[in-house]
Amino acid sequence: MKYIFVFAFCFLSCISFAQKDTSLYGYIDSINIREAASQPTFIEGDNGWQLFLEKNLVYPKDAKKQKIEGDVLTEFTVGTDGHTSNIKIVKSLYPSLDAEAIKLIYRSLWIPAVDENGQPVKYRMRQTISFHL
Repeated sequence: MKYIFVFAFCFLSCISFAQKDTSLYGYIDSINIREAASQPTFIEGDNGWQLFLEKNLVYPKDAKKQKIEGDVLTEFTVGTDGHTSNIKIVKSLYPSLDAEAIKLIYRSLWIPAVDENGQPVKYRMRQTISFHL
C-alpha cells in the first residue's frame, strides 16, 4: 500500500514540474494578445536602462547582510502612455529584492509598442533585474 502512495506522489510531482509557461506576451487589444510591429523600449535605450538601474537600484540591507545575489524576473504591462502596470514577480529571489524589482519597474518609463498602423498599444512583457554585490 505504501508503494502505491510513493508511486502516486512521484508521478504527480513529475507532472507538476513538467508544466510549461503558457503566458502570452505581446500587443494586447480588447480580446486578444498578438505580436506588435515594434516592442516597447526603455525611454533612454538599452544603455539608459543600465544607467537607470545603477542610479535607482537600492540594494536592501537585509539581502546585502545575507549576501543574497541573483536575478528577479518581472512581468508587466507597458501602457500606451509608456507607464507600467500589472507588475508581477515571475521568478522570485528574496522578498526585499522582489519588492525592489517591482519598485524599479514601476518607476521606469517606456516607449510604447506600436501596432501595424503605427498606433501605440498596450504590451505585456518580461524584464530581468539583476542584483549583484
